[in-house]
Amino acid sequence: MTRFDYFGIGYLIFATVVVFIGASQLKSNAEDVLQWLPDQSQARDDYDHFESCFGGDDFVVLTWPGCTIEDPRLIGLTDYLRKNDSQNLIQSVSHGGEMIDRLSQAAGLSRRTIIQRFRGVYFGLEDPTLTTLVVELSVQGTANRRESMDLVWSAVAQQPNLDKNEVSIGGYPFIGTFIDKQLIGSYGKLLVPSVVLATLVAMFCLRNVALTLIVFVTAFSAGAMSVSFIPLCGFKFSGLMSIIPALVFVLGISGSIHLIRYSLDCIGHPAELLKIGWKPCVISSITTAIGMLSLLRSDFPAIRHFGLFCASGVGFSLISQLVLVPWLLHRFGQAGSKSLAMQKSKSGFWAFLLAQIRKLKWLILASTVLLFAGGGTGLTKISAEVEVEKLFSPDSEIIQNLKQLESRLGPVDQTELLVEFSDASPEGFPDRVRLIRKIQNQVRGIDQVQVVFSLANGLPSEPARGNVRSLIRRATYRTQLRKKREMLTQSNLIAIQGNIETWRLSVRFPFTEEFDFQSVKQKVLEKANAEIERFETEDSKPLKVRLIYTGKTHLFLHAQTTLLTDLFFNFLLAFLIITPILIIVLRSWTIGLLAMIPNIFPTLFVFGGLGWANYPIDLSLAMTASVALGIAVDDTTHFLIRFREYGGHLGKTYQPMLSTIMQCGPAMLHTTMIGGAGLIAYYFSQMLVVSKFSWAITTLLMIALVADVIMLPALLLIIGNDPISDGDVTTAGQPVSNGSS
Repeated sequence: MTRFDYFGIGYLIFATVVVFIGASQLKSNAEDVLQWLPDQSQARDDYDHFESCFGGDDFVVLTWPGCTIEDPRLIGLTDYLRKNDSQNLIQSVSHGGEMIDRLSQAAGLSRRTIIQRFRGVYFGLEDPTLTTLVVELSVQGTANRRESMDLVWSAVAQQPNLDKNEVSIGGYPFIGTFIDKQLIGSYGKLLVPSVVLATLVAMFCLRNVALTLIVFVTAFSAGAMSVSFIPLCGFKFSGLMSIIPALVFVLGISGSIHLIRYSLDCIGHPAELLKIGWKPCVISSITTAIGMLSLLRSDFPAIRHFGLFCASGVGFSLISQLVLVPWLLHRFGQAGSKSLAMQKSKSGFWAFLLAQIRKLKWLILASTVLLFAGGGTGLTKISAEVEVEKLFSPDSEIIQNLKQLESRLGPVDQTELLVEFSDASPEGFPDRVRLIRKIQNQVRGIDQVQVVFSLANGLPSEPARGNVRSLIRRATYRTQLRKKREMLTQSNLIAIQGNIETWRLSVRFPFTEEFDFQSVKQKVLEKANAEIERFETEDSKPLKVRLIYTGKTHLFLHAQTTLLTDLFFNFLLAFLIITPILIIVLRSWTIGLLAMIPNIFPTLFVFGGLGWANYPIDLSLAMTASVALGIAVDDTTHFLIRFREYGGHLGKTYQPMLSTIMQCGPAMLHTTMIGGAGLIAYYFSQMLVVSKFSWAITTLLMIALVADVIMLPALLLIIGNDPISDGDVTTAGQPVSNGSS
């Protein structure tokens, strides 16, 4: 055995141990929807303040056909949840029947009044005879949404005559755990087909079982280690990470195929292959990783984590390529290499293509300029869209469930208006109740707002002004309110911290319908401010009031306004780091800058096209810009490094480029075909964020191939101004140099 055998076997053992340990510790946090939102902004600070006052806005609502206040299953569910919540996951459980009993005794409200005030919350908006079960999670329950939902589903399973399929359920805990379920299911439903499809296409391209197995083992080990590395670093698997193993698998295939093609220029010994292939593999991996690592400056946790572990996956892919491919190729792939050499000697396609590029180079340049201009103009038209419901396809199970829930109960999407009073004395509490009611009535009149509720919904009405008797009733009413002030903080709708009193007005609208969040936010704040000003004028009492508009749904609105800026700066950062690296590696300012044109083109073309088509950018598409730059520069780096090693420079371009495209062209074509086949399997995910990422990256890869094999050679031929004879063209088909100078 040689030292390469020891290295290869040792690495496979090491990879197996890492994968085994990491896989045993793998956990998911896909149920945490906050990872899809920016965590460094004023809007996030406002939400954190809301959580400090009220513990969060996580709730679950359940209803089913025939769910009325007399339904014994409703009582059974409530009792089960209260008795079996051993982990303190639930802050409160209530339903319409309990609300009627509680408020009729505590506030003296009639049944009819209670139902009217809580329609769309505890009673159906259209059919008030229907009620619902509302489960509010504690801080512990919010941190463990999966366990909370397991408890809820366990309660449903324990109820006789209650079919789980008939239950309509909503709330962010349910949405988050559905994402988690999709993530776990992606391994069998998406990852396995992705690997199988990519391997079959690799077999078609390489036409050799041994070479295909070499590529598969190398790429699979890199993909498996990239996933196992996540829990070893103390992180949990999240939604966007589900595509990391497939992405790393594709990158592993790309580098492996390039190395196999390089083996045609050496005698087959691992050391000789490493001498030729280490530099382009290392540089391409570095530039690819930089594209991924540029995502670390993002304000979105999901994007940052994706970029970090994609970059680490690129590192594992590089190590696997440099250790396994030379060793396995030397031991098992000699016959396959000879087969490729025969294919290379017979193929004249790439020589013919380069000859045509030479003839049409000025037309290609003109087309490039026009496409860049069109793409740049399109970029000015792009818009962003970050909404939870847009994470799923319209016909997905979860969207259908939420539509059914809203048809029975009413809207379940919710934002929060916080009315914060400073220097709030107990004596002025009744006046603040009156002001909250006025604000609530004004907000309820806004178009698209269907439900508004607050603590005031459960408080008795203030007696009208009039005779002496009414004055006594008003005085009694105000005295009772003051006495109940501290006790009312248990309702989770009002918070008192020292002399600061914060009221929570929950504003609801449909989850499954298009909604102008920005317009509603502006109107809510305008109405509230106007009512506060009128109140101060009428009572001649200046109030110290601060309005805060927040909630998870509002954070998604804020995400829309920051996503495009995030996208631009991530891409710019990757560009500014990758460009000087290529200039240094290629030892030419001109060629280094020229190399970035075909790498920018795919992103400019696709995103500019989306702008022209008025197709909004979401989180998944925003990430593809930097990721695509990193992946596109992989092939460009291999191409130009080999071009330089074949003696290419601005005074001599055609013959070195012919040798380069004969060697790198097939590898670039094959990696694009294999990568596209592997990634396109994710197009069928129910999570649109994964599906969109899949088709976007696949499209970008194909455009990058065209840019590398057509646009880049044309630009080099124009700038190089290399005179060639007819003989150079007609004899094209063999590399001019087979060395690695």
